[in-house]
Amino acid sequence: MIRSRFTARIEQSVALLYARYEVSRTVVREVRRQLESEGLVTTVPSHGPVVTELTVLDAKALLEAPSALEGLAGALFAERATAGQREHEDSSAG
Repeated sequence: MIRSRFTARIEQSVALLYARYEVSRTVVREVRRQLESEGLVTTVPSHGPVVTELTVLDAKALLEAPSALEGLAGALFAERATAGQREHEDSSAG
């Protein structure tokens, strides 16, 4: 959706998704449920799931929330991590 592969109001064939991404029906259903819970997909009665049309403000909010959470997670890690956890993080960072 971010890369404009799926456009608003175009229903995607479930079979196409299975084939394109080589995944099971269960995976497609779970992804659709997750996208619906995030407001990115809307199920239209008698039509099926469609990509939700977002306003610029909606899109900005969706992008800002993860950034704020990452900052909070970093601050909490710095505050609460053990020496071993910090050492592991330093060695895996690069």
